[in-house]
Amino acid sequence: MNYRTLRHVSIAACLGILSCTPSTNVPGTELFLDAEDGKYHGPMESLRLEASAQMVEVAESITIKTFGIFEDGTEIAVGVPHVYWGIEGEGATLGEASGNTLTINGSVVGTPKVTAQLGTLKTALDVAVVPASLRELAINATTEIRRGGTGTLTVVGTFGDASTQDLTTVAELTSSDETLLQIQDDGTLVGVGVGAVTITATVDDVSATREVTVICSYPSDSPTNVTVGRTFPRTTWTNAVYPDGSEGPLDLEEVYCGDNEKFADAKTLFIQVSAEWCGPCRVFRREFNDNRELFDGNNSQFMVTEIRDRADVPNVTARSASNSVTAELGTDWGVRLGDAQTTPTVNLFNASRIIRVFPTFFVVRKRDMKLIAWSGEDPGEFYANYMVDILQNPEWDWTDLDNPLPQFVSNCSPGMEEAFEPNDTSATAKAIDGAVEIKGGICTEAPDYYKLNLTGRWRVTLLNDAAVGDIDVYAHDPSTGQRIMNGNFPVGAYTSESVDSFTHSGPALLRVEGKGTASAGYTLYVEEL
Repeated sequence: MNYRTLRHVSIAACLGILSCTPSTNVPGTELFLDAEDGKYHGPMESLRLEASAQMVEVAESITIKTFGIFEDGTEIAVGVPHVYWGIEGEGATLGEASGNTLTINGSVVGTPKVTAQLGTLKTALDVAVVPASLRELAINATTEIRRGGTGTLTVVGTFGDASTQDLTTVAELTSSDETLLQIQDDGTLVGVGVGAVTITATVDDVSATREVTVICSYPSDSPTNVTVGRTFPRTTWTNAVYPDGSEGPLDLEEVYCGDNEKFADAKTLFIQVSAEWCGPCRVFRREFNDNRELFDGNNSQFMVTEIRDRADVPNVTARSASNSVTAELGTDWGVRLGDAQTTPTVNLFNASRIIRVFPTFFVVRKRDMKLIAWSGEDPGEFYANYMVDILQNPEWDWTDLDNPLPQFVSNCSPGMEEAFEPNDTSATAKAIDGAVEIKGGICTEAPDYYKLNLTGRWRVTLLNDAAVGDIDVYAHDPSTGQRIMNGNFPVGAYTSESVDSFTHSGPALLRVEGKGTASAGYTLYVEEL
């Protein structure tokens, strides 16, 4: 009996000529699987796999459903215990099966085939196993940074397979307030202002935030010695006598940061350095006392530091100084200090070679704690010819008293600053690891710093338009805040020409600055020799 005759007999049987239950055979097996409608649809001719997704991530899963297709196109679910599933190629493993549903687990990146076999029927489905996607980010950062200082930041991503990766260099990093905190490309945090900031890191559609607080700190380029034109040394007096008669410590960092309310309105600090035995010192104090309006009207805080007692011994305290100057100043004006109570350098002024006569006058600009002027060896000439102008114009450059430079004015066009700003402190210096050409500009009063990580000999060449502004470059010592000297001359290039060049060797910190209040664009070349 052939297949067509057998089929007609089966149909007849199902029509009641013979007694049977509607069923469909599976070639290569003894199975007769029923369709839901109970009707005969012919033998099963093929299998079909239906995936919940054609792509699965490593460590994730998808499901595969298996269907048998009869001769007339009708489908039924086929599976446990009749279907045998398998994997061809690498990338996935078989999971649990229930009914006609099989779980496929992504294991490694690949393009495996999922196979299903029922009797002589077999089919396969390509599946793409792709890398695990990013699920969350975490920001690890310095939570408190000093203004002018730096901190670190790293961004760690966690993926679907529980693996982690440093994503700092690929994350988009933003600061909620760049006037307080800026973020460099390598994740370095730079404190600019004072306050709380939210850092946001974003990779694709995944983000994370972290709170960072910028606190005030003394300028990081503070030297250890009193030097005209540089930041005044970071100094604390363990005791000071204030105009209201109160006593207590005086910390210049608190003055700079605005945390000492007694200096809240000050624009400059006028410091008279004197000795208890010095007659002219008393004469000047009486003169200043009679002209208080000169100081008060220009928001200058008058201060007296006594550094030697009547026996010419440097052991003066604030209380001793106050007792000494009360006759000229009274008790209601001026801050009184003793050099023996300075820290971290005891007797800071006495140890300073810049003080050659008594009295010596210093003018410190509070906004950046820069020592903008001193009286040299002739305090009388300083008082008569310069002091009033200095107190009235503290933003000018008074390095050369006879030729002061007016307040800084930027000559930079938009975009002239270096792309990696800020680099205006030694702590934020741009690292240079080889030959390089850098285009930048002195667009604020702050210099630009570059850290040369070179072991051999090198040459630095600085190009700028001297007619616009005279820009110089020096080798800088961050521990002292001063230029490195070779005998009596600074190591650097500082002519008034438009091309300056010098050679040196080994690691170094470069300081590019405008002469006086000069501002201009420049090109910096570093060559390895």
